[in-house]
Amino acid sequence: MKYKAILTCGAVTALLGAAASTYAQPASINGTYDSAFGSALGIQTDATGFGQTYSELDAGYGLIKGGNLYLFLSGNLQNNGNNINLFIAGAGGQSTLSALNTGNQGANDLSVMNGSQFSSGFSAIYGFNVNNNGTTLTVSQYNLLANTSVNTLGTLTTSGNIVANGTVDNSVIVGFNDNNLGSQAANVGAGSTGLELAIPLSLLGNPGGPIEVLADVNGSSEGYLSNQFLPGLPGGTGNVGGGGTYSYYPVGGGSGFNFSSTAGEFFVVPVPEPSTLALSGLSGLAALLAIRRRK
Repeated sequence: MKYKAILTCGAVTALLGAAASTYAQPASINGTYDSAFGSALGIQTDATGFGQTYSELDAGYGLIKGGNLYLFLSGNLQNNGNNINLFIAGAGGQSTLSALNTGNQGANDLSVMNGSQFSSGFSAIYGFNVNNNGTTLTVSQYNLLANTSVNTLGTLTTSGNIVANGTVDNSVIVGFNDNNLGSQAANVGAGSTGLELAIPLSLLGNPGGPIEVLADVNGSSEGYLSNQFLPGLPGGTGNVGGGGTYSYYPVGGGSGFNFSSTAGEFFVVPVPEPSTLALSGLSGLAALLAIRRRK
């Protein structure tokens, strides 16, 4: 009986190991989908108005592990100065964007989008701007709680549309692979490429719950929003910079969005939970040991 109990303990240990691997972190931050991300949390539902071979967002993935928020956005970004804007929500953040004007207005500056309105319940505490221009990927970060910014977190040099990975300021790791030039797909999974980040949770106030995220593609100088958001807008929606339901026009043109009347325009990265299988295994072990004690 003791031998059988040991075998059962080993089986439960294996179950726990399998459960842990379910929530493994990505092996590397290189702009290529990793199975640790699982299925998409936000999917594209609108064909890009910027052209598939130029700039699009296909799907958004995320996980929380080891003190980091990991995000992967499959898609591509034209190297003509186009930008990916990324907003992360948290307690006490901004419902209407009011990013610090860094004095670099129009080049790589989220303040061009000031006045943009998030969905009800989304309060942005951090913003990232990723600019692809020639062979240079420039990453900028905005603390929207303290209303401060590091205008250039760091620059990474691209070669053949690929940045393997690089660490920029504040220990944010960025991977970029811009070779996803095929047709759009909602949850393309393995083989997909795009933008990947590992963001220390300490930069986000060490949240204990799920994290809300919104991403979009903006044009050169942040001056003309595409229709590429994650989660996606309804099919047939034109470029937001061209006007319409989701447009907001601050000074300088169609560089802002308005989701004040649009519920849930963000995707949610959940907090990992213990595997049901592992818990069942533990329950089984407890029952076995209880029987053992009664004999």
